[in-house]
Amino acid sequence: MFDNQAQQDFERQYRRSFWRKLGNFLQGESNELLEYDAVRRQLPFQGQRDLGVQTISLDKIVGSVGRYRDFDRAFLPTQRGTKGRWINISKARYEDKELPAIDVYKVGDVYFVRDGNHRVSVARQRGMASIEAQVWEFETPIPLEPDSNVDDLLCRAAHGAFQERTGMDRLRPDVQIRLTQPDGYDC
Repeated sequence: MFDNQAQQDFERQYRRSFWRKLGNFLQGESNELLEYDAVRRQLPFQGQRDLGVQTISLDKIVGSVGRYRDFDRAFLPTQRGTKGRWINISKARYEDKELPAIDVYKVGDVYFVRDGNHRVSVARQRGMASIEAQVWEFETPIPLEPDSNVDDLLCRAAHGAFQERTGMDRLRPDVQIRLTQPDGYDC
């Protein structure tokens, strides 16, 4: 019954991802989801804890554990291979079927989807503001915000290593040193 509508939705979102990618390229901006493993390599993680099922803001989901190439930063589908699963999720939403909570990792103030990328994509397409998620929090002293990108992470990781090496944050907490190039912290 909703097959045609779900297929049209996918095609519309797939075209939007193409135009978004082109526009961001022309503006010199990144349109990519953050790759969880790349973030994990750059940031010092200090522990993890299960926060249980929570309602989280879709705007704070900025990356994926394994499907960071299948969707863009707005969770628009970028690969035709995602079509079948995306359409099935969309049809389930049209039929008001209850879908399970997604699984996410929380790092700083943002989330990375471990399971449920298609559900996030469809929810955003539908204009939803939030989604139910099983949340695992990974603690890190380096803050991550929704507009963070890989370059930010490199600078923040270098800043964190600098703070650890020098103890500057403990010795002079009133002094804030922020550089725009990660190699500037090498001393």
